[in-house]
Amino acid sequence: MADYIVPAVLQQLGILKFSPKLASTIEASGEICPGTEEEVELRACSIHAVEKMRELISVKSGRQVLSVELDLWLWASGIETESLKHR
Repeated sequence: MADYIVPAVLQQLGILKFSPKLASTIEASGEICPGTEEEVELRACSIHAVEKMRELISVKSGRQVLSVELDLWLWASGIETESLKHR
C-alpha cells in the first residue's frame, strides 16, 4: 500500500471510516506526513481490512486468495475511478 489509492477505495466501499479530522485533511488534499499517527493508523487499518476481506473471500469462494492479489485488485480498480485521481 504505497499510496493513497487502497485506503481511498476501502473508504468508498464503506469498509473504512475516517475520523472527521482525517476526512477533512484528505478532502482539502492536505498531506498526511510519513510516520504521523494518522498515517500509521491509516496504513494499519487498510492492511487489517484487506486481510479480513481476504479471509472472507477465501471462506465464501473456497479458493485461497493472497493479500497481494486483493491489494493489487483494489489498487487497479481505484486508479480507474475518476473521483480518486489527484486534482
